[in-house]
Amino acid sequence: MSDQLYLGEFDHSVDSQRRVAIPRTWRSTGEDRTRLVILPGRDKTLLAVSPEKAKEMLKKLTAGSFANRNVSKALAMIGSYAVDCTCDKQGRISLSRKLMDYAGISEHVVFVGSFDSIQIWSKELWDQQQFDVDDILDVIQDLQEQPSDVGNALGNLIDGLK
Repeated sequence: MSDQLYLGEFDHSVDSQRRVAIPRTWRSTGEDRTRLVILPGRDKTLLAVSPEKAKEMLKKLTAGSFANRNVSKALAMIGSYAVDCTCDKQGRISLSRKLMDYAGISEHVVFVGSFDSIQIWSKELWDQQQFDVDDILDVIQDLQEQPSDVGNALGNLIDGLK
């Protein structure tokens, strides 16, 4: 499993062939090129994960019966958007038109590190986000004091940002 941490925020341009460079610090070194699975994310973002993380997600999704209508439909919807990307020699990946349209991406994107994944935002949408560092620190404190309540702590942070 990939132990890559994705941290920070990076602005990049999208070229006319829908290619965008992955930040250098997030790319593999050596002969192996970085490979990511790109999926639609919440709030008109794209989610980029390692192939290992994608397989882990798939394993959880397919734990139910493949004959289950909802499971089958969810897998088809996710699969129709998902793209398996490998960086070219310049460290670029190609975004599909479908994903770009979903996220409202045109000429500029912002890559946002989310620890075990990457969020890809249209520059315009990312610039509209406002974060209060004290709210984030409150969540970290809550998580340290009650680590089993991760979902509620993060939900409270997001609700506070709206």
